[in-house]
Amino acid sequence: MLNVEVTINGESYTNDNKTYGYFDPFVLDASPKLLSVDGSTAVQVKGLGFVDSGQCKASYDNRTSALTCGGGTCWKNAVFVDKNTLNTTSFPQSDIRYSGSGQDVKWDPMYIDALVWGDQFTQNQVEVFYYEDPQLKSANIAESPANLQSQLLLTVDFKNNDLGRLARLGDPKCRFTAGGKTFVEEAQLVAYPFSQSRDPEKINTIHCKTPKW
Repeated sequence: MLNVEVTINGESYTNDNKTYGYFDPFVLDASPKLLSVDGSTAVQVKGLGFVDSGQCKASYDNRTSALTCGGGTCWKNAVFVDKNTLNTTSFPQSDIRYSGSGQDVKWDPMYIDALVWGDQFTQNQVEVFYYEDPQLKSANIAESPANLQSQLLLTVDFKNNDLGRLARLGDPKCRFTAGGKTFVEEAQLVAYPFSQSRDPEKINTIHCKTPKW
């Protein structure tokens, strides 16, 4: 990003913080990589060479078979944050279909790419996936002292999700809310009862600590 200044008399330049950017966007990552099926996920695209053109967009596509969203392109407006970051949103899973067959994309991988000017998106093969929200079934405790953090084990129905993918790409957390206060605690996907097995297919529980209230 370059500062742009002009002069009329050859000596005295303006100083009004106008900038000019060379753009050569490249997508390195996206967070999160797991998208809720209802289309409510805010996605941060990380990369290089982003500029505040006022025309930034993100696209969702598949290299082997093109995708369509509601009969149109799978493009979303993106908000420029800085030269390394764009913010965008996801589509509802039900909106995204393969243009050739009309079939739902389901849990197949999609690529998220970026555009900052014109109509040429990056092609950097950063994958994102849909996942189905799990259902909480039971907890090992119903209450604990407010001034202590207790170990909370939540038995979960993970439904049709690929547990290996959730374990690899997920960022699990527990959120506690009451009386206008909200606490978020880091969590883990685990198999319970605990064992030495690392088989992701045995995952059945979310483990986190209760907050000090």
